[in-house]
Amino acid sequence: MLVYLFISCAFISDDEFQKRIDPDNDGIIENDCDPTNATILGPKDWYYDGDGDQYGDPDQMESACESPGAEWVTNNLDCDDSNIEISPDASEYCDGFDNNCNDLIDDAEGTVLGTTTFYADNDGDGFGIESITIEACEVPTGYADNMLDCDDTSEFIYPGAAAFEQDIDEDGVLDCIPDRDQDGYADSAFGGSDCNDNFASVYFGAPEIPADGLDQDCDRVDMCYEDIDLDGYGTPALTSGVIFLEEGAETPDPESCSPTNNVGMPTGVSNFDTDCDDFSYFTHPGAAQSEDPQAQFCMTDADNDGYGDDFNGQTPPME
Repeated sequence: MLVYLFISCAFISDDEFQKRIDPDNDGIIENDCDPTNATILGPKDWYYDGDGDQYGDPDQMESACESPGAEWVTNNLDCDDSNIEISPDASEYCDGFDNNCNDLIDDAEGTVLGTTTFYADNDGDGFGIESITIEACEVPTGYADNMLDCDDTSEFIYPGAAAFEQDIDEDGVLDCIPDRDQDGYADSAFGGSDCNDNFASVYFGAPEIPADGLDQDCDRVDMCYEDIDLDGYGTPALTSGVIFLEEGAETPDPESCSPTNNVGMPTGVSNFDTDCDDFSYFTHPGAAQSEDPQAQFCMTDADNDGYGDDFNGQTPPME
């Protein structure tokens, strides 16, 4: 009997052996979910679909022959399984999320819903023009969220540019007038009170800076230093000086208080406040030109020969 059994086992054919270990011949020997059906292979990878959008969470997987439950699917394509609005089938919206799971957010997508119209802002003042627009989620570089600019070639002209004179005509609408020097006061040429919109120190009521060639307070008068002895050097005492006939000078006049530079200007004024004796014509900085050519010392040269009578207690320059 033992000999018969040995002979029987020894002569099992390869086909018979294959049928015994893989009855459905599907190539799955271990963990075959149905050994009798070649169309049913081994366990599948199932992914949890928490938001019910039919796309699974790649971080929640189980391997099983049958679905672990209604919340499980066979794909792992969901990039946010807590939000049913986010899946590969979703449309991209302007909301700061990757709605369709392609790693592109909002404007990076190209085609996106919920955009806003933005307006070209060529001068970068934050105000755009109606004629050039773009649809986007966020304000692109070179655009503004409004179309209120009245001059898109100047960054200093837009509604309310002059912070202290935004509604000069008091109609409740911000005036679109320039404030090029950005001192908060509008150009007087457009109805504002700034008589020189090239300098931030110049506007109606500004503190006057003496002898600088500008009319800071817009009263058409510059302040000069009083020069009683008419030697060209004054003292800190101030007096009225140049009458400005033209507003809006682009550069200050460094000699605004010099009588030789302004015909008809009041006498007894100077650009300088360094006179040490304003009652002596022969005493002032640089009076002795041969000894003090740089006008560093206040000297007296009564005979006007270029050499000082004294240095008023100061050490003379060395040759």
